[in-house]
Amino acid sequence: MQDKEARRWTFDAIPREYLVARPRYPDAMVDALIQQAAMGPDDRALEVGPGPGVATRQFAERGIGILAVELGPKLAEVAREYLRDFPKVVIENRDVNAWTPPTEAFRLVYAGQAWHWVDPETGFRKAYDALVPGGVFAPFWNHPADGHAELLQPAYLEHAPELHKERPYASLDERVETRVQDFLAAGVFDAVDPQRFPWTMRRTADEYIAMIATYSDHLRMDPERCARLFDAIRERIEANGGFIERPVTAVAYVCRKPD
Repeated sequence: MQDKEARRWTFDAIPREYLVARPRYPDAMVDALIQQAAMGPDDRALEVGPGPGVATRQFAERGIGILAVELGPKLAEVAREYLRDFPKVVIENRDVNAWTPPTEAFRLVYAGQAWHWVDPETGFRKAYDALVPGGVFAPFWNHPADGHAELLQPAYLEHAPELHKERPYASLDERVETRVQDFLAAGVFDAVDPQRFPWTMRRTADEYIAMIATYSDHLRMDPERCARLFDAIRERIEANGGFIERPVTAVAYVCRKPD
């Protein structure tokens, strides 16, 4: 538990790096969630853990109001700057685990890559209570096809074998089903609809390394060993034509509050 709590704060040290390097989400997913929540121009969404505003901006560009609650003060500051042209977006620097949202105030509650940091004992009930009747709760994640991609396995096995301790990786179907069961086990929402939105990520060596350098497990590595890992990754990507392509599936776990 203490390790997880420490990892929650990891990203606040790299707010701008996170904003630049982390991938966006499929536009089709953003549009689908807004449509399913039946959001109008006067409705608001609650975002849990916006970080520097990666997903926030995609939703804000659709014209909706958003209250985004971010743990890290530096991340919140960067998010405010990144979203300064969207007056209907409010960034609050709070710990959602210690915060109670207003009741029945939102048509949509969502979280991009962040819901696993929320205390399940209280988080699901908070989300439910924050929704208007008929509202939608929809945390989502980008799921790469595998852990580190076959091309990069030798680099990880040589320089960071502990990051391979869970191989072979569970299939996407298994990962999705595990998360669905976790949601249902919370005993708040009666049904979960995992909606999939596939896309392809293409990165240069520098772009790929910048992205994984924002992962909590890489940030917590010894810097010298991490540098050797990144050198090995760069070498393998450059030998592969200078790019790495990976299939990714964004999965939104859609739950609805009864009318």
